[in-house]
Formats: sequence, structure tokens, C-alpha cells
Amino acid sequence: MEKKIEFIKKNKFLIILVIFTTILMLSNLGDRYIANDESFTALVGKTIVEGGYPHAYYNGALINPKNTSYITVDSASIYTWSTWLQEYITAFMLLFGGGEFFLRLPFALFALASMILSYFFIRDLTKNITITKISITLMATSVVFYLHARQLRWYGLVMFFGIAMLYSYWLLINDRKKAALWFSLSSIFLFHCNYFIFFGVAFAL
Repeated sequence: MEKKIEFIKKNKFLIILVIFTTILMLSNLGDRYIANDESFTALVGKTIVEGGYPHAYYNGALINPKNTSYITVDSASIYTWSTWLQEYITAFMLLFGGGEFFLRLPFALFALASMILSYFFIRDLTKNITITKISITLMATSVVFYLHARQLRWYGLVMFFGIAMLYSYWLLINDRKKAALWFSLSSIFLFHCNYFIFFGVAFAL
């Protein structure tokens, strides 16, 4: 109990900002229909629920009209336009039903978690609480952050696993050997979120 109280006292700025961000992140999250690029994620998720893997077709129609959006293996058309982590998360949510709010929720929560992770990463990296607070405040008040985080797409996943990969790598080169597991896991998940961004982060490191 004392450790929890100490944590709250030490990180009360972060806690207040998380409450603020959560309200903005989740308010009216389901107030619009699934549309545009979100439709790809939702439809491919449905094909996983119905067929067990990401199909390129749904109800006889090609989900993504581009010829490079799928490959054919043993007469099965497999969706390859994007990596599959977002679709499998969507398929999992579809198993429990729910509408737009429910489907977007895990992606929004990953984005929220990325802000919390950023706080500790920046604090450990800079050793400067002022820089940390300014950085996280800028993130928590960024319209672009919310526009991407509140979508049924891979954006929230990339935010979290990208920062996790950077943070765990920094811990690893600072002799935190236990960070090797987190670096491996975050790298794997980031690759399956978006392999272009994975290679960008990997080359940067």
C-alpha cells in the first residue's frame, strides 16, 4: 500500500494527464461508422472469424481492388496488403460482438499505453522531469495523435510497440539484460503491425 501511495505521489502529473487523455480518447469513440481504410481492417477481420485466415474476398467481392493486395495459394486468396496483427485483434473483438466503439477500443488503449510508456522512457532517457512533462503534454494535446489513435487501424499498435522497441533497446545497451526479452517481443509485434515502420525503427537503432 505504501508503495502505491509513493508511486501516486511521484507520478501525479502523469496520472492527471492519463485521466485527461482517456476522456478525450474514449469520448464518442463509436460516434461514426466504420469507413474508408477502417473498412479493410473490419472486413478482413470478419473473414478470419468466418474462414480462419485473412481472405482477400468477402461475400464474393474483392476487399481491396488492387491486384497486389493478395496472393493465391492452393486456390485460396490470402489478403497480403497489410500485416495481420490488426486484423486478428479485430477478429478477436468480433467474436464478442459489439459495434464501432468496441472494435476501436483496443487500438485506442494501445495508443493511450504508448503515452504512458513514453513518459517513463523520456524520464529515464533525459533524467529531466521538466522535459518529460513538456513532451508528454505535447503528445496528450496533439490532434494528430487522437485522429490516428481513434481508428480501427494499426496506428495505435505502432505507437506502442515502436516506443517499446526503442525503450527496451535503450535499457538493453545500458546493461539491463532482462530487457532483451522485451526488445525481442516488441520487435516481433512491431513487424506484424507494419513492417515498413519496423525496418525504419530497426535501421535507426
